[in-house]
Formats: sequence, structure tokens, C-alpha cells
Amino acid sequence: VGAQTARMKMTPVPVHGGFSWQAYNEETTAFEDSSFMMVGLLEQINATRDVSDYLWYMTDVNINSKEAFLRGGKWPVLSVQSAGHALHNVGPHFERWNAGVLGPVTLYGLNEGRRDLTWQKWSYKVGLKGEALSLHSLSGSSSVEWAQGSLVARRQPLTWYKTVVNAPAGNTPLALDMGSMGKGQIWINGQSIGRYWPAYKASGSCGWCDYAGTYSEKKCLSNCGEASQRWYHVPRSWLNPTGNLLVVFEEWDIYEWQPTLINYEMQASGKVNKPLHPKAHLSCSPGQKISKVKFASFGMPQGACGSFREGSCHAFHSYDVFQKVQVEPKLI
Repeated sequence: VGAQTARMKMTPVPVHGGFSWQAYNEETTAFEDSSFMMVGLLEQINATRDVSDYLWYMTDVNINSKEAFLRGGKWPVLSVQSAGHALHNVGPHFERWNAGVLGPVTLYGLNEGRRDLTWQKWSYKVGLKGEALSLHSLSGSSSVEWAQGSLVARRQPLTWYKTVVNAPAGNTPLALDMGSMGKGQIWINGQSIGRYWPAYKASGSCGWCDYAGTYSEKKCLSNCGEASQRWYHVPRSWLNPTGNLLVVFEEWDIYEWQPTLINYEMQASGKVNKPLHPKAHLSCSPGQKISKVKFASFGMPQGACGSFREGSCHAFHSYDVFQKVQVEPKLI
């Protein structure tokens, strides 16, 4: 079977002055009149009735003053048997866990035993404050105070970002590159561009293969280590010549040492006991090669592709890695 194929070439659009981002953090919800209480854990879709993708779960755990860990013993472990992906803000002393809330919840280590938290009283609240205020819309975005300047860099989970952009000249198709983000949603002028999740990478072993023979789900894998989608189409019919509101809601805490989901899983499983730093890879399309690195800055560079400049925060040894490694048309 022969088929004509075409590979789309994505060209960065220079943005005069770059994007000026503002941020609003979605605080852990307060359980007010709109919350309700039930015994046991509820299934999310049934509880939210599909009006929101987000459901907050909250319960109380009383710690006896005689617990051994309070006197220098081993700290208790919270176990969540779930296929979920993230558990945010579990009390003041917990980090983010690579697990969801749906499923049995057990606290190990209390009085040298275990406590099943699944069938006690849980409080529930549907949705986010930003959803209720319609922060993605032109009218709702002005209802809160947005952080600006250096405060935007203080990234944390569940954060809304907004900026105003002008429509690029011409009539060619436009797309947003979300490859550096984690997981969330995008809007332009109140219209949903879609959900993104590039931090969830495809795993497996890619290489030469032969399609002949019996098929299996592990046969002829491609794009290993890549996101299922990186580019998100922006219809020009949704854009005004100037003053377009672009809003991004990011669920994960994207930062300079952002590990992959696989790294999170390895750390959560106990296979490693130290942070796994991600690696940056430069590559070209087939038949092309990297001849020169014109700009490199580990910090907060300003500008756009083709006209970057050093920002207020810059590591002066940013070029060292390129001097140590010979640039070739392969992953480095």
C-alpha cells in the first residue's frame, strides 16, 4: 500500500517584546457551604456530574501525642492504592505524591500498625475557584489579582497563567507549542484550545522493525519518549488583530528540575532515593544537522526565537555543555 505523506514544518513566530505573563495560584479550596460530607470515598464522575474535572477530598487524622514517630521514630507512610496521577497538598508536612485519591487510603506507622482512612468521613467540593470565576474568559480574568514580574516564576501546582498577544501576520495555520509544559488546559479569548499533557511521555523500545508476521502491541513502536501531542492548533477565526487573551491552567509544578512521570514513578516505588534530574536533548529532522548554537541561557532569558537576550537571571556557564560535547546530527 502506497500513500503520500507530508511532514509539517513548524516555524516559530517572533513576538515583539516576548510574552508578558501574569499568574494566579489556585489555593487549596476551603470547605465552605458548597461542600458536602459522606462516609467513604466517592467515584469522581458520579460526584461531579461531569460539571468539572476536579474534585477535592478532605478528611481529618488525629495524631496521638504518644506516637513513636513524634519522639524521633520513623515517620508514618500514607498509601493510596489508586490509578490516579497526583495528590496535591496533603497537609503541611507532605510533599506531592504520585498517586490519586480514588482507592483505599491507609496510613501506616501509627502505634506500630495501620489505619484505614477509606471508610471514615470525607468532605467533598467540586471544581476550582478559577472555574467558578471563569478566569479563562475576557470578563472573568479581571476578577482576581494576578502576580506579575518575578513573582510569576514562583511556580507551583494548580496555577493559572495569562498573557495578551497580537495575531501574527499572514494567513498560515497557527499552533501553540506546549512541549515544555506539564498537564492542563488552554483558552484563547475564552475559547477552549484543548487539554494538554506532554509531560506524560510514551515509553517502550523504538528502533528498526518489520511489520511482517503476527501483530502485538509492542511491535514497531515509534516516538518513544515523546508526548502524544505537542502542537495545539489555534484557529485564526478566533483571533482579533490585537489584544487576544491567552490563558493556560497548569496542574503540575513545572520548574527547572522538572522530572518526567517515569522518574516520579521510580522515586515513589523506592527504586531511587535521590531526585532524578531530567536531560535536555537536541535533535534534527533526518538529513539535517546542528551547525551552531547561537544562544544559550540557563535562567530567565528574554525575547523570542531568533532574538533572545539574557534576562535578569543568567548562569554564566550556560555555554559550557556545548563546548564539552561536539555538536553532531544526533541526540546529545
